[in-house]
Amino acid sequence: MRDRPTYNIGRRRGVMLYATTMMISILVAGAGVTLVSLQFANRRVQSTLTTRRQSQQLGRAGTEWALATVHATTNWRNAFTTTPTQTLRPDGGGRIDVTLSDDDGNLLDDDTDAARITVASQLDTQTRTFSLTARPYPHATMAYTVAASGNITFASLATVNGPIYAKGSIIGTGVTVNLGAAAAFDVPAGSVVTPTLTPQNLNAPSYAMPAPDLSYYTSRANTISRTGNSGGNWKLEKAKFTSTYATTGSVNAYGLYWIDLGTKNLDIRECLIEGTLIITGSGANVITVDKASIIRPGTQPYPSLIIALGAGSSVNLIIPNESLSESSADLDFNGDGDKTDTFTPYVSGLVYVSGASTTLGGSGWLFTGCLQAGTVTIGGGVVLGDGRTSLAEQLSPGFTDKLLHVVSGTTQEMAR
Repeated sequence: MRDRPTYNIGRRRGVMLYATTMMISILVAGAGVTLVSLQFANRRVQSTLTTRRQSQQLGRAGTEWALATVHATTNWRNAFTTTPTQTLRPDGGGRIDVTLSDDDGNLLDDDTDAARITVASQLDTQTRTFSLTARPYPHATMAYTVAASGNITFASLATVNGPIYAKGSIIGTGVTVNLGAAAAFDVPAGSVVTPTLTPQNLNAPSYAMPAPDLSYYTSRANTISRTGNSGGNWKLEKAKFTSTYATTGSVNAYGLYWIDLGTKNLDIRECLIEGTLIITGSGANVITVDKASIIRPGTQPYPSLIIALGAGSSVNLIIPNESLSESSADLDFNGDGDKTDTFTPYVSGLVYVSGASTTLGGSGWLFTGCLQAGTVTIGGGVVLGDGRTSLAEQLSPGFTDKLLHVVSGTTQEMAR
């Protein structure tokens, strides 16, 4: 028979050893379970990170697609008017949604509006959103002093201080054309330039000429009426139209004024047009500026003259060598409170003529801007200034390249 105390001590030691063994086993098992759990958790994290990165790359791929598309597709914004979102489904899975919008909510009302492109990518439960801003460039022909869809003919003495472009030919045979440092004569392949007109580029692009939506301007313009008649012609004579003053009709804050001739002709004499004068007609209209006048753009990036006439019409800017006189017109043209000033006549800004032949003549007046027309005849000592500084970078509605180009620094990933 064992001694009882010794037996109790041994028994307690056995229990403690068993308990310790069990605790170690439990700890080892728990560590194993924890290790397995950590491995599973790590795999889930790695999978999530991988999916997140893939979703991000998917979004970037969608952005690259959008950039490539807007650079190559004329009027891409039109595609979003009936289908607000374009969806791509890559072969590797996921989806990309591309949307296009602008600040006023109307993609078609103004092609100069900045467009906001949003690219949202989704892969499993991970999403990424990128945004960028794009807008068009000015039409390439805005870089020319005169750009014609037909021929340009120098009929008599003229001075050229800016580049000239014609889709037809540029003709100056037997006349004196003074050439300034910025003079240049560009035509597409197949057209010709008189050899004396230099420098010349006989392989210029064959540009599609601008074709602005006339309703954009007429819908914003105030209608004006003639100031009188002259031998059956309508007259705008001794008149002033600006963003703060209108001789006839009501003042338009944007300086947009519209006169429709129907089948009548129009003589413009002793006028200051500071804004946009829109002239439309439905017959073989003749528009003549044959007295001292100043026609220049206002505060908006709009043309100074928009003329849209029927076939067989003509526009004749044949301004004489005389001053525009406030006392003769009985108008305070410059708003200084008197009617004693005189001014040298000129035309500047963007002048757009559709459906009519255009003649620049008279006696040595200055045109500084960009004339966009069909066929053009130049003479009378007219001086064609170099207006590219102001117009080559100007975005005028209807006079853009219709493509969208990303505005530098606007591409970003949006916060989640």
